[in-house]
Amino acid sequence: MKTIQYKGSENLRLDVFLSDQIQDISRSQLQRMIKDGDILVNQEMKKANYRLSENDVITVIMPLEKDNEVVAIDLKIEVIYEDQWLAVVNKPAGIVVYPGAGREDVSLVAALMGMNMQLSQPEDKDMRDGIVHRLDKDTSGLMVIAKDDKTHHLLSDMLRKREIKRKYYTIVSGELEHDFGTIDAPVGRDEHNRTKMTVIGSGKDAITYFKVIKRFEDFTFLECELTSGRTHQIRVHMRYIKHPVLGDVIYGYKNDYDLKQQLLQSYYLEFEHPQTKKLMEFKLDVREDFKKLMSEWS
Repeated sequence: MKTIQYKGSENLRLDVFLSDQIQDISRSQLQRMIKDGDILVNQEMKKANYRLSENDVITVIMPLEKDNEVVAIDLKIEVIYEDQWLAVVNKPAGIVVYPGAGREDVSLVAALMGMNMQLSQPEDKDMRDGIVHRLDKDTSGLMVIAKDDKTHHLLSDMLRKREIKRKYYTIVSGELEHDFGTIDAPVGRDEHNRTKMTVIGSGKDAITYFKVIKRFEDFTFLECELTSGRTHQIRVHMRYIKHPVLGDVIYGYKNDYDLKQQLLQSYYLEFEHPQTKKLMEFKLDVREDFKKLMSEWS
């Protein structure tokens, strides 16, 4: 995170001033960051054409660093599938996908580098080497990894067009009344806590479909499917309907079960292979900590 105090008196546009102050980020990318709420003025969202006043305080949540700053580590990741263009891996809970500035050295990308897996290296600053989509640090499960730039762009385009099907297992607090449901609520950064996301009118469109698999006295085992992929989407949406993910230390209730991570698993992935056009389908079994808890409740 970078904080800049505006000392000038020329009432410069926000994006113009920042493009001079932060020269390793393009003006168009800065404009996207402003729109997404990653750049604030006096802790408030502004438009790119906002005219700065003397002593305005600008807060910038910096984008992640590039892959050449990631150091390979010795950590074995389960590879579900691999060919010359892509791989599908099972990310464990407890590690980030990609380290940000000053953050953990232990990451999925660092582990894949340590396994000598070839990763794409796109020039687009909005893309991370090999990473087509993300999972939260404490979410486990299936991820597709691109091994060359063309495949990376094709997969990213498929993701944008919602042609990659992703389903999750989760256990939430409380008993959901309906067997099926749709949560259609925009997700954006919390204006009071920039490290959190929330349902907010200025956020990005986000839709989560859920299906009840099994009900317990105080909890519900669900399958969730995303059409969008906003940061913390399932966790925020479940909190929004007052059924937060069990073990979620940010959006959840008190952790009475001494859980090591939140009960959220990306268990299903389906897409058309961007090179061979073959239908690819992958499915994981329910995680052991899910099974252990549900056996105690049964």
